[in-house]
Amino acid sequence: MEQPLVSIVIPCYNAATYLEACLQSLYAQTYPHLEIILIDDGSSDGTLEIIKQQGDRVLYRTGPNQGANAARNTGMDMARGKYLKFFDADDIMLRDAIAMQVDGMEKLQPHQFIYGDVVDLDSKKPVFDNIFTSSEVTRDEMIYQLFEGNILTGCPLHQRQFIVDHGLRFEECLLSAQEWDFHLQIALAGGIFVHQDTLIYYYRDHDEPDRINQVMKQREVKLREFCLRYEVACPKIIAGYANQVMYPPIKTIIRNRLAKIEAKLVRAKQQDEALNVREIRKDLDPLWRVLLMDLRYICRRHFK
Repeated sequence: MEQPLVSIVIPCYNAATYLEACLQSLYAQTYPHLEIILIDDGSSDGTLEIIKQQGDRVLYRTGPNQGANAARNTGMDMARGKYLKFFDADDIMLRDAIAMQVDGMEKLQPHQFIYGDVVDLDSKKPVFDNIFTSSEVTRDEMIYQLFEGNILTGCPLHQRQFIVDHGLRFEECLLSAQEWDFHLQIALAGGIFVHQDTLIYYYRDHDEPDRINQVMKQREVKLREFCLRYEVACPKIIAGYANQVMYPPIKTIIRNRLAKIEAKLVRAKQQDEALNVREIRKDLDPLWRVLLMDLRYICRRHFK
């Protein structure tokens, strides 16, 4: 029986430093039926030249800078595979990753998505702890679990037909955390994530100014991104439970929380913006945890 095609979609923005290593890890895969799709997002550092040097080993498209999520959506439209793998141009995939994931996916139902693990390239420590342990969960339980943790973009192998049938897209207004939003959409559509105890890739954490969404490193923009993600997520949760009675105070809860975030934003603009990325993350992590607590509260309190 012919093995299914896997489409690997990689957005590339000024990725010349790391792209070759990323591609070599894909060429070395033990699974042979791959379609590698590279989307050059207006690079100015030689990324496009590296892409063109790959010849017929890849498919590619280039255009003006629109952001990583727009690039992922473009690549998704080009994909022909039964399965989709979204990957980043600065990460390294383990040699047996695709083979292991395809083997697992072929044993699942069309609404189930397998995902594996990721470790930091330098520290070799897990980036996220496993949060889903069973395929025997309900739609609501899957949504709740997504609020307890996250699955990074490159960890799952996605069922392309499920995504197409439900019209799912990456939210292009988000500057980061796109995988959380995308996986929330999948869960709301009835998708279930199933953990496979397999290391999929090495995640490269670096603070170079030319990362594909480099603007998210600015303090003000990062705070605004939190507001956007909050505003995007809540309506999706509400829409997912559209057949149930909405609890009236929910809009007040959301409005009040957004007002507090906006106040933090104003104060942040008055502070020293010459902070490095790690300091910014350290400052913003507590705020992000508050947002997740709010979302979990809204979901569990009002949509049971």
